[in-house]
Amino acid sequence: MLTCCCWEPEQAESVVDKFRESETEVETVALPEGAFVVELHRKRPSLVIGLELDKMDAQNLMVVKTQPGGLASEYNQSTSSGQAIRMGDRIWKVNGQTGTADELLTMLAAESRLQLEIHRCQEKEFHIEKKGKSLGLQLAVTEKACCLTVEKISAAGVVAALNEHAAPDRQIRVHDKIISVDGVRGLAPELMKHIKEKDSFILKVLTWDVDSVEQVKMDQF
Repeated sequence: MLTCCCWEPEQAESVVDKFRESETEVETVALPEGAFVVELHRKRPSLVIGLELDKMDAQNLMVVKTQPGGLASEYNQSTSSGQAIRMGDRIWKVNGQTGTADELLTMLAAESRLQLEIHRCQEKEFHIEKKGKSLGLQLAVTEKACCLTVEKISAAGVVAALNEHAAPDRQIRVHDKIISVDGVRGLAPELMKHIKEKDSFILKVLTWDVDSVEQVKMDQF
């Protein structure tokens, strides 16, 4: 089941504190390319973060959207577009700590002062031709998800053959999120239907650099 961590927005005073090294005890380390740090301060328990998050991939906590009136939305209004939190971003650390999606969600709910290490995704397109063969993907699918999560790639499928002849940055990988088929977005079951029915199509995929994968319930086709 898709699990979203959502705090319903409410009107709030200005409570977003930009990151200041002198005010945090979290160790400062060099960030990877495409990463940035956001600091939010929930000055009272009733204030909301205002993020809807996808944890279908147990190792990656992805931003689905920001909600008006929350701390994340207020932060976005106070910063440049290049540092704004947006759909497809991965929350990689909370207060200097990595963890599973569930562990990060727990920290987000428990802490009043939050330092988030955000990793920006890359958006890529892939032209797929099945030619009657199996695509060779196992995908996590739920009714309310806005994407399909790649959980496993079969060595005998079309995608594995595509990857074999592609540069590393042009491969479909475990953890990737399929967000549209032939330019059409929708909920995960709709995306799955398009993929099953079509023999040739273009996939739009969100991807990050990842090191490991934890298996979850899958839908294989």
